[in-house]
This record gives sequence, structure tokens and C-alpha cells, in this order.
Amino acid sequence: MGWDKMDLPIGHEMLVQFEGEKARFKSAYYGQKPEEFLIIQMPGIPGIREKLMNGGRLVIRYLVGGRVFGFKAYAVGQVVRPCPLIFLSYPHSVESLNLRQSERVNTFLDAKGTIDDVSVDGVILDLSSGGCMLMVSRSTGVTWPSVEPGQILHLEFALSKDETPLTLLSQIISARKDLDRIRLGIKFLLDPERDDPTIRMLVTYIDNISNFLRGEI
Repeated sequence: MGWDKMDLPIGHEMLVQFEGEKARFKSAYYGQKPEEFLIIQMPGIPGIREKLMNGGRLVIRYLVGGRVFGFKAYAVGQVVRPCPLIFLSYPHSVESLNLRQSERVNTFLDAKGTIDDVSVDGVILDLSSGGCMLMVSRSTGVTWPSVEPGQILHLEFALSKDETPLTLLSQIISARKDLDRIRLGIKFLLDPERDDPTIRMLVTYIDNISNFLRGEI
């Protein structure tokens, strides 16, 4: 998906990250000259101008319609007046990022899993827009017919006490069985190409937690 198909408003929030580093910084989209360069706000972090001048490669991410997009670029110029701006090499392709790889947050959400009409209670230990880790205690006294990779399950959980629970058709990707508990790697069977309100809710929830943990909200 190229930039000619995107319609980002001026000031649209972006996250900037130097390739190979974990820290991310808020920025904003300020425009483009098609096929030549993009303009974004320069984050106010110490030493950024020197890193840019030394050829540091940037990873840019942004959220549109409940989906995260991203691209890699080099700084081709920078100005500090009248406001600090970075001129980026033009990205000829923009990818929709897999949040399983880019954004996964630790949680402790009560959940209910159902396989073959048998339901057990569990806890979601981490969550992305594409899946989660579900822990089920064997002390619940309920035994599923089978818990193996490839099994289909219905997962129900709420992102907050005030929200209606989500019910997601899911698939077990991995199953780690201990004496007193089972940890299940779960994949949500959602279509990332659709503008699904469930995906938007998950992405917003994960983005808010990530920003909070980075001290940005």
C-alpha cells in the first residue's frame, strides 16, 4: 500500500524509532512531495540531530482505521526553524504491520474459553490484536475434551469492567501443559483486511497501554 493511496491529515500522530533501538518517540506528519520526500515533526530528544546526520535509519509507525502501518526511511534533511522538522526519503511501499510482532502487552484479563460446548475460566496474560496467551488452572475442575494445537475455541473477555465482553473465534497455536495449569497460545481468527470494530477496539486498547507504559499518557 503506497502513499498515493493514503490520505493522512496534517498533524496525524506517528511513532518514530531508530532501527535497532527499542525507544519510540511521538512525532506528527506534516506533508510530502510525492516521489521525493515526506516531512515529519522532529521529536525533542537529546542527540537526535547527530543521529540523523550519521545516517540513522528510522522506522515510522502510525494508526489508521484500527490498523497499524509502518515503513522504513532515511533522513534526507532537517531544519530547526521555524520549527524542527525531518525530511524523510520517500517510502514507495507502506506495510500493514503484524501487531503480534510489533505490539504485545502484558495483561491480567478474566476470560472464558469454550471448546465443544465445554467452557472453562482462565486469565489472558498477554494480548495483541492477533492473539493472546491464555492460562487455565486445572483446579477449575472442568476438563476440555482435548487441548491441542489446531483446536478451535471461542474466547470471551472484556477489555474493562464497563464494556460488553468480546467473543472471538480463535485457534490454539500452542499448548504448554504443567501439573496445575495449561498455557495456550491463541490466534484470533479475524480478517485483518476488514475494517472490523473488534480489531479497532483491540488496537486502541493495546496502543493506550503501550503509551502508558512509555509514560506518554
